[in-house]
Amino acid sequence: MEIQTLKPNRPLTFLWRLKDKYNIIVYYPGGETITDFRDRTQFRTEDFSLLYKNLDLNDGGLYQAAIRHSDIEEILAEYNVTVQGMFTETSETSAFHKPDQVSAVVLKGASVSLSPGSCTVTVTCSTQGSSLNSTFTCTNHICSEDGGDPPEVVTSAVPLQLYLSNGSILTCNHSNQVSWSNDTMDIKPLCLRNANQVSAVVLKVASVSLSPGSCTVTVTCSTQGSSLNSTFTCTNHSCSEDGGDPSEVLTSAVPLQLYLSHGSILTCNHSNQVSWSNDTMDITPLCSRNAVIHDPQKTIVIICSVLAIIGFLVVFWVCTKCWPPHDYTRSVCSPTGELELGAREQAME
Repeated sequence: MEIQTLKPNRPLTFLWRLKDKYNIIVYYPGGETITDFRDRTQFRTEDFSLLYKNLDLNDGGLYQAAIRHSDIEEILAEYNVTVQGMFTETSETSAFHKPDQVSAVVLKGASVSLSPGSCTVTVTCSTQGSSLNSTFTCTNHICSEDGGDPPEVVTSAVPLQLYLSNGSILTCNHSNQVSWSNDTMDIKPLCLRNANQVSAVVLKVASVSLSPGSCTVTVTCSTQGSSLNSTFTCTNHSCSEDGGDPSEVLTSAVPLQLYLSHGSILTCNHSNQVSWSNDTMDITPLCSRNAVIHDPQKTIVIICSVLAIIGFLVVFWVCTKCWPPHDYTRSVCSPTGELELGAREQAME
């Protein structure tokens, strides 16, 4: 460890000391240096800095550089030093030993709460003698901190930290300068494991009503324990919602939704964070099918057209039987279907 101070601008007694413990070195104006730590210290008279070697765990504390004149003492510099490992140095080797290891940390989920569209997770980050709790809310697979303890607490002068990264990854960290311990967790799976599978949905027609220029369709979107009804009016192959229940209801804290897209496509949807069920329907064909049945004018036209076609086919069949084009002697069909000869043919007989 090297600590520095400003060199006094006049010859006074100078000292480095560990406050409330001992003097490390005393330097007198005549150049005399007194120290009990000659093998561990190196004092530079050029700038009055101190190099202190081979620290152990008891060498932590407040280091002061001071000058004395008579009974007056002036503090020139102070350093608060924490030693978290012992360093030894010989002519052959140098290494840390007996490090002040931090205790292991554990990160675990304390509670999970589901609500429509979101999931709230409370976690606990703990180590020997200390812990902190925090709450996170996840929506659309992105999580953010919602509350709890501060994200950092100090245990035995060593910080315990909890932080969020990459949208859903929690890390609990406990470290100092010589050791560390951490634990991580992805909180999205906690939401997924606690979410229930949704029940199947059915979308069906309740009624169809025709009026000049428009068609009104009422549908029912239903699932286990819940349903919603809505009415849509269609004109010129484009439909719009006309009334009914709200387009979204909640069933067991899971939304049941009914919405219109592409002018006529209805979708009934039931979903949560892990599953979904839906059913779709095009409502314009419903109006087309019912229009034929309920329009009297169109019905009469269709019936007349069919009868005309049938009559034409009957006449055509009779003529082909009774008036073949290859026999010019046959002129009339009898009511019984027998041929009657013409007057000229009878005279010849």
